[in-house]
Amino acid sequence: SPVERDMAAVVDEYVRATADECGDAHLLFTDGSMDAAVEVQALRQGRSLKAVSMASGDSAYDRSVRCRGETDKEDSDMLATSASGALRTWVGEKTERSTNIAVQVGFELWKHNGLEAPEAAGFVARTAGFDPGEKARFVARARALAGRILAVCENDDPDDSPNVRLKNMFASVEWRLSRLCRMRADDSDRNGRAADAMRDTGLADGLDEANAAYRRMRSQMNWTELRPDTRLTPREGMALWMGRGDFQMARLYAKQILIAHPQDSRANFAVGMSYFVEEQYNRAEAYLARSLLEHPDEPAALNNLAVVQAKLGRLDEAETNALRALKSLPGSKEATRTLNAIREKRKESPEK
Repeated sequence: SPVERDMAAVVDEYVRATADECGDAHLLFTDGSMDAAVEVQALRQGRSLKAVSMASGDSAYDRSVRCRGETDKEDSDMLATSASGALRTWVGEKTERSTNIAVQVGFELWKHNGLEAPEAAGFVARTAGFDPGEKARFVARARALAGRILAVCENDDPDDSPNVRLKNMFASVEWRLSRLCRMRADDSDRNGRAADAMRDTGLADGLDEANAAYRRMRSQMNWTELRPDTRLTPREGMALWMGRGDFQMARLYAKQILIAHPQDSRANFAVGMSYFVEEQYNRAEAYLARSLLEHPDEPAALNNLAVVQAKLGRLDEAETNALRALKSLPGSKEATRTLNAIREKRKESPEK
C-alpha cells in the first residue's frame, strides 16, 4: 500500500543516515532494533561498525554477538556480562573505549557519573562530537525525516498496517528521533538558543503523539495505587502531580491537554514549571508566557515568568512582570520577594 511504501522509505532513510552519522565510531549502543541493517549499511560505506544492544540477554548467542571482534580480554569479559555494564564501566572510568562511540540509548549513565552527555546530532549522539558543519547537515536531515513521518501520520495511520515488523521498525524510528530531538532541545536551551529548543521540543511532541506504540504505553500508565479502580484523566493527573509539586510528572499529562487545547493556561503553566525545575529557562519562559494568553493577570504565572527572565539576565522584563504580579495580587509575599531579588541583582550587575 502507499502508506507502507512511505513507512519503508522512512526506515531505509533512517538506516542510511544512522550509519553515516556514526562516522568513524566503531561501536553503536542501541535498543536492539535494526542493528544488522545499520551494520550492513556501514559496510557499504566502507566502515566497520558493531551495534551493541543494551537489551540483549544472557544467552550464548547474545554474548557472542556482543563480544565478536573484541581482542582485549577485559573488554570482552565485560561485554559478555552485559552491554550496559561495559558501557557503565567505560563511561565511569573514562577509558579509551569511551572516547569515540555512538549512542542511541544509555544516556543516563553519563548523568549518573556527573558527566556531560555525549553530543547529539540528528540520529545518534557521539562521544567524539561532531564537526559543526557536519552536525548542521545531520540535524537538518533528521528534522526533514521527522517532518516526513508527521506527514505520513497526518494522512494515514501507520498502526493500521498488517505488516507488524514494518510497523515496529517505523515506531522505533519515531521514538529514536524524538529522544534525539529532546537532547538537542536541552542543549539549545542551556546555550540560549530558544528558537531551536522550541522547534525540537515541538518535533519531539509531534513524534510521540504520532507514535501509536508510545500512545499505547502512555495510556497504560497505571496509577491504581493512587486512585483504586480509577484511571486518571489528563486533567486529574496534572492536578494530582502539581499538587505534589512534581512538575515533571505533571508535564506528562499537561502535554496531552495541550494537543487539543494549545493555549490552555494551567497546562502551559505546568509544562513551563517542569522546565524551570530542570533549569531549562528558555522553554520555561515560552510556556509560562503562553499560560498568560488566556489569563494575562494570573499572579503565579507572572511571578514565575519574572523569576525565569531574571535567570536569563533580562531584568527589565523581569521587574515589569513582578510588578504586574503584585498589582494582580497586592501584598503577595512571593511576588515581593521576587521583585526585591530582581532589584538586588540589578544593583550587583546593572543591565546594559
